[in-house]
Amino acid sequence: MKNLIRLAALLLVVLGVGNCFAMANVERDVLSGKPAPAFSLMDLNEKEVSSTDFFGKQPVVLFFWATWCPHCRTAIKQLNEISSSLKSKGAEIITVDLGERKSLVKSYMKEHNYNLIVLLDEAEALVEPYGVVGVPTFFLIDRYGKVSLKTYSLPEDYETILFKDKI
Repeated sequence: MKNLIRLAALLLVVLGVGNCFAMANVERDVLSGKPAPAFSLMDLNEKEVSSTDFFGKQPVVLFFWATWCPHCRTAIKQLNEISSSLKSKGAEIITVDLGERKSLVKSYMKEHNYNLIVLLDEAEALVEPYGVVGVPTFFLIDRYGKVSLKTYSLPEDYETILFKDKI
């Protein structure tokens, strides 16, 4: 009987977590429709990059990730594959690695021959202003610098969301 109760409790936990993840995949949070928080971070070449270089000038996919995260690895590969197409349409992809050393991230990007803007947030200073609770986390930011969407996977209609004012 004890084993049956344990099994039922485990099943409820697993189903609850699955439902939470499915419901949280796309999230309207406090940033939706508001200006994306500004920041300046160093890239892999020790150049300071400011969000004001992009926000309010072009649509941006802002991607928070880490090399240890399997879902992030899949997502960053996808972002690398679409980056040329998005750039040709006037959008930019900015990736922000959370909490890892530059040498590790630089090695990972070189190993996979990825050509993306990678900013380092070793202190995880952007976690609170962006409400990042885990990785991967995507923010789709319109050309006015406002957050259109927070999501945990890149939606199929990401271009429609990024370029909604051009449709």
